[in-house]
Amino acid sequence: THFDEVNDKAKYYKDGKEVDPYLIFKNNGITYSRLRLWVDPFSKDGKPYGAGTNDLKTTIKLAKLMQNYGFHLYLDFHYSDFWADPSKQFIPKSWVGLSLEELIKKIYEYTYETLTIFKKEGIHFDAIQTGNEITNGMLWPIGKLKDNPDGSRSNYKSLFSLLRSAGKAVRDFDKNIKIIIHLESAHQKNKWIEYFTYLESHHLDYDYVGTSYYSYWHGT
Repeated sequence: THFDEVNDKAKYYKDGKEVDPYLIFKNNGITYSRLRLWVDPFSKDGKPYGAGTNDLKTTIKLAKLMQNYGFHLYLDFHYSDFWADPSKQFIPKSWVGLSLEELIKKIYEYTYETLTIFKKEGIHFDAIQTGNEITNGMLWPIGKLKDNPDGSRSNYKSLFSLLRSAGKAVRDFDKNIKIIIHLESAHQKNKWIEYFTYLESHHLDYDYVGTSYYSYWHGT
């Protein structure tokens, strides 16, 4: 099966019988596969950070697998070498030391070039997520949102200049691909209102709002 081509050691079972887990998803109504991408998930001496080691090579392999199963795809650019979330948004090792203007250029080039590589591999994405759980910004410290004494936050201009550049790369590559702005902590209503109020005032181009929801931390 396609499953065996990638997971040559893993085995999955349902009711005591070995199964192909992707078919279980597909046969129960799942239509989309969301794939994450890290820039360089390896230490300086070449050791993988783990958690799937979703570098470009691995993500291409997974994308082809899921596409062969008939899933629609969307890509989650973390713009980091490993997990990016509200508590950490590390700049990729090879991007450290770049100024805001240099990062604006870099994020455009990286996004466009990466999508070009996927296309050459025969992979099509319906949507692109420009950043992962970027409620508190991305590419810290340059794109980090800063807390003010009055409870508001600042540095939206820097953050949105990075998002605008990433989004432009997507539009320039293929205007039919949808752009997702992805946050978390949807229970923090005031934070979301502030975020999207500034986003609209900066005329940021996007199509969908994505959110992570974890009931353990976010409540019901």
